[in-house]
Amino acid sequence: MAVLMKLQADRRRFLKFTLVGGALMIAETPLGYARSLKNSGNGFLGDIGPYLRIEPDNTVILGAPAPEIGTGMHTSLPMLIAEEIGADFDTVAVRQMPIKLKRAPDGRYSWAYGVQGGGGSFTLRRNWSPVRRLAAVTRTVLMKAASEALDAPVTQLRAENNFVIDEASGRRISFSDIAALASASPFPEIADEDDIPLKEPSGFTLIGQWRRSKGVEDVVTGRAVFGIDAEMPGMLHAVIARCPYFDGDVLSVDDSEAREVAGVKHIVKLDKPAHPGQPYLAAGVAVVATKFWAAEKARRLLNIEWSKGRGAGESSEQIMAVLEERQQQPGFNLVKDGDGAEALARATAIHEAVYELPILTHATMEPMNCIAHWKGESIVLKAPCHNAGSVVGAVARVTGLDMDAIHLESTRTGGSFGRRLYADWAAEAAILSKQLNAPVKLVWTREDDMASDIYRPPSRHRLRAGLDSDGAISAWSHSAAVATRDEESVDQVDRMQNTIWADNFPRRLVEHFEIDAHHETWMTLNGPWRAPMPAQQAFVVESFINELAEKTGADPLEFRLKLLGEPRDLPYEHWGGPTYNTGRWAGVLKKAAAAAGWGRKVKRRHGRGIAGYFTFGSYCALVVDVEVSKNRDIRVTRVVAAADAGRVVNPNGFRAQLEGGIMDGLSTALRLKIDIEDGRAVQSNFHNYQVMRIADAPPVIETHMIEGGDNVHGTGEIGLPPVAPALCAALYQATGKRIRKLPVGDQLKA
Repeated sequence: MAVLMKLQADRRRFLKFTLVGGALMIAETPLGYARSLKNSGNGFLGDIGPYLRIEPDNTVILGAPAPEIGTGMHTSLPMLIAEEIGADFDTVAVRQMPIKLKRAPDGRYSWAYGVQGGGGSFTLRRNWSPVRRLAAVTRTVLMKAASEALDAPVTQLRAENNFVIDEASGRRISFSDIAALASASPFPEIADEDDIPLKEPSGFTLIGQWRRSKGVEDVVTGRAVFGIDAEMPGMLHAVIARCPYFDGDVLSVDDSEAREVAGVKHIVKLDKPAHPGQPYLAAGVAVVATKFWAAEKARRLLNIEWSKGRGAGESSEQIMAVLEERQQQPGFNLVKDGDGAEALARATAIHEAVYELPILTHATMEPMNCIAHWKGESIVLKAPCHNAGSVVGAVARVTGLDMDAIHLESTRTGGSFGRRLYADWAAEAAILSKQLNAPVKLVWTREDDMASDIYRPPSRHRLRAGLDSDGAISAWSHSAAVATRDEESVDQVDRMQNTIWADNFPRRLVEHFEIDAHHETWMTLNGPWRAPMPAQQAFVVESFINELAEKTGADPLEFRLKLLGEPRDLPYEHWGGPTYNTGRWAGVLKKAAAAAGWGRKVKRRHGRGIAGYFTFGSYCALVVDVEVSKNRDIRVTRVVAAADAGRVVNPNGFRAQLEGGIMDGLSTALRLKIDIEDGRAVQSNFHNYQVMRIADAPPVIETHMIEGGDNVHGTGEIGLPPVAPALCAALYQATGKRIRKLPVGDQLKA
């Protein structure tokens, strides 16, 4: 049976309330969920968002609208549910909602089960209100039914640990017993979602408390099912020998030896797509077999002749030289406040520096993979997803299916860092399944992943600052040059989005401020990489700030605090805005510095550096301590971090994300880069792309949480951007050598 909530005649109903098989189910629909998402920047607004089920055994199940990609969403969201309805957190289970699109009569598509995806440290922020609202309505329904069952006023009842308790008599009734009663009761009349009473923060008993991540035992013991572990009845296994040249093609293939391998069923040539709708698909040859290792063995026996395409001859050194050349010419202006040229002419002193950042691969712990089952008029996919929309869109383009015919089950995901925002791997699996009319599991190896990634683009930055007689910054000029490949966009500003933004710090703190940009198109694939813009700009800007502090004889911390000035909100037009607060930025700097003992003298060949950044709505500052041996070997001995991400749901998740970002930042700054030679990547696996090992990790990482109000922001990316500038400042103090080019590598020994 189903009872639909009554609303005013001119309102659309927004809750669905159903008793199915003894389980009470409540789901949110457009009025509530879509309105809460209208400012999220996502074009799809769903009909049914997250759902709750109260099972006959008195457990609570959350249909999660967000995937678990290692950011703790499947712990934080149940905490919101448990807080609002009074459930025992340990009894709240999570089920990833199925992913499907449906088409309206006007041809537009909407999510059938709510927007599902992550990115930009925004997932929890986006789901904070709708998930809590859903739980609050559930609580309202339960309390009303319990009031009738216990013959007690609602004001006399409280919900706790999956029971509703009459505080006067001590009687109690379980959520599961209430379910049948609730389904027979009139639904509460609520005219607007704003009328739904949410718990006041002062009454929180779970939000803000440390909780172990749900499913962590399954992850560490190997029981968790990631995409690479998933199966489908009757599936075949596929690997692809992709063209190693970014714009190349298959000229010829001799597969005679490969076909002799036991278990090989098909060898399929994949042409380079002729249409621009899927520019990231590579030409190649697929081997399909009954087992993965049979397919991999056969792939190694293929004899393929490749063409190099338009990327022939491209190299890392070449593109950096071209970027330098571009910077000798006028670029296009991103922002121009005041009169920088006149201010520089009047400056007491001018300081200049050039910084370079390399190409990076994502190196997710779980390489790309997808299972696809073509069913003629539809297709079923099972894959680890970061953004379901990109998967559905890519598969629709290569199969010709309408998007509502694509059914996707998202598994737990072993990392993304932006890589799975693209879905070339899903498109490949769909192409093979359609062509072979069979379920196909496609798996990329680590070598595939590094050779065919959507890399972070390289960039070069030239900065000039004018200083007045008081040592304050009177003018700031930043020239940014980046190599991009964006065949679908012709907007110059869009091409810079992974490298620099117009509201880049310290805009609005310096009267005369300008940024000009240059881009050079090349064939190496590129796209977002963890904290895309802040990861590059924090190194450039914060390193330059440290140099300016030294030039004026100021302490780097005090120089920053003076620049930030009095606490106030300043406009910020990009992701994480619409404002940032200088006081909160200063607060994390002060906290990290105090906890690290900033200002204390360091030993010989030791160094200490500081940096901070505003990333996607959150503030983070780091102090990094290093020791440099006589042989100029680097050892990071301690990292102290302070972060302000607004209201924190789970301090355990906060700490884990911050520590993970710091480790990723250190690993990247010290050793990581992708070299391009002759239009192809040189690095192929972890032997020459040396991600930090446990033995190299700093023995001490301290994290300090500052709660800055009721707004919720993410922590998945904020720990990484300040790492490189703080590290390089520490190395300068220890050795006297400025590092302006990443990775640090062996530059100290040069």
